Amino acid sequence: MILHVVLVGVLSVGSVAFAGGQGPQGAAANTAPAVQVPETPAGTALGEFVSSFNEGGDKRKAWLETRTTLEPEQVSNILQQDAAILAKHGPATVVKIPQSSASSIQAVIRHATSGAHGHLTIEVEAASPYKVTNVQIRPATPEEIK
Repeated sequence: MILHVVLVGVLSVGSVAFAGGQGPQGAAANTAPAVQVPETPAGTALGEFVSSFNEGGDKRKAWLETRTTLEPEQVSNILQQDAAILAKHGPATVVKIPQSSASSIQAVIRHATSGAHGHLTIEVEAASPYKVTNVQIRPATPEEIK
């Protein structure tokens, strides 16, 4: 199965930490209260996505290679995009989870440097090892940010 990645607009998730979490240099990413992420396969994938994005480098590469269904050439492209997004917008924080199930989760993220918000959807396989099969990110609407 091939992972489908859709990036829309100027945002792509590259660095995400949970509210109140730490960014790659240890600076607080946000002072908002922590968001409770569901203990589901999709919730776990969201946490890993955010953590690996914020760390970047080898951690991000390892996550993309082992936890997704991406082809090797796709991994290289995403690593380049993520590094650029992290440099421009800063680490991301999960600020809201509007919808969640065992195999799918939606989250609103906020980038620390730019303050830009994104709407992230992650879907995972229905059975173990629950690899990520779909990632979509787009700018969040004002209503989604509230």
